[in-house]
Amino acid sequence: MEAYEIDNNLYRIPGGYGNSGEVYGGLLINDDPTIVIGASGGRKFLRNLIEIINELQLSKSFRLYLTSTTFEEIDTLEHIQDHFPEATFYIHQDIANIVKSPRKEFMIDRFGKYNEKHIKSVSRRLPKKLENIVEISKMSTFKAKNTKIMIIPFGGPHRGHTFIYSTAQKLLCTGLVGGYSSTDKRLYYLDFTGSVKNYKNAFSFLKQAEADIIFPAYEEPHFTKTGGISTIEVETALERDKESIYELCTLKPKTIDELLDEFRRYYGFNIYTEPYDQIKLDATLIEFNLKLLIEEGKVLTKDNTYRRA
Repeated sequence: MEAYEIDNNLYRIPGGYGNSGEVYGGLLINDDPTIVIGASGGRKFLRNLIEIINELQLSKSFRLYLTSTTFEEIDTLEHIQDHFPEATFYIHQDIANIVKSPRKEFMIDRFGKYNEKHIKSVSRRLPKKLENIVEISKMSTFKAKNTKIMIIPFGGPHRGHTFIYSTAQKLLCTGLVGGYSSTDKRLYYLDFTGSVKNYKNAFSFLKQAEADIIFPAYEEPHFTKTGGISTIEVETALERDKESIYELCTLKPKTIDELLDEFRRYYGFNIYTEPYDQIKLDATLIEFNLKLLIEEGKVLTKDNTYRRA
């Protein structure tokens, strides 16, 4: 069995690896009812989930909570739904209705206007419909037999992002706030539904939070009894990228293609994981920061070009 116990009644469910260093998977809490937190890795995650449920003789009507809901999670939910039609998916209220019809709605206005052709192509790979979606908010505390699940919304990286805390294990699941890739903290996740202000609020929360186990999305869970929750890498990357993009802007207008080419060349920011390599997540990050610089009056835009004010 690939899944393994990392703490009392807390199991790690591996889901494989992404091309940018992501460590896919989720956690299972053996309680009444069974609780799963996080779901990434597609069919590999499903195989390991099936195996541990059979091994521990658990009910197939488990509760699955998501901290982050991106393309990866939606793809994995489809596989889970096909095999476990009685499972229920708990997703923050800000995105729950969108996830019910992901092919039609999920990609709308999420990744900017760059490379719209590939965005439409990726949309067609999403499921038409997902069932058993339940909306949650900060009021959606749930008491299982041995643990209480608490919802702490922080929508920084994208709309509907949240933290989830399990009291029995002192487990804090932080989703995508901790990073996008465990091998390169530059590869944080941020799309046009996200908010830098909310991102920073989430950082402030994490610096004060107390937990024995931290579980970021796309990373291994780690124990924190002898350490804290570090956010410095992602905080630095957010600020650095904004300043770097401003430095690339000159008095001569440049297109998004020119800025993206220079950004990749000078700062080595590349996305290798599907489908973000196709939809150009790095271009979304540049567009997002250009929008902030325009709002601050530092950059002007005209005819799809950008220059310093």
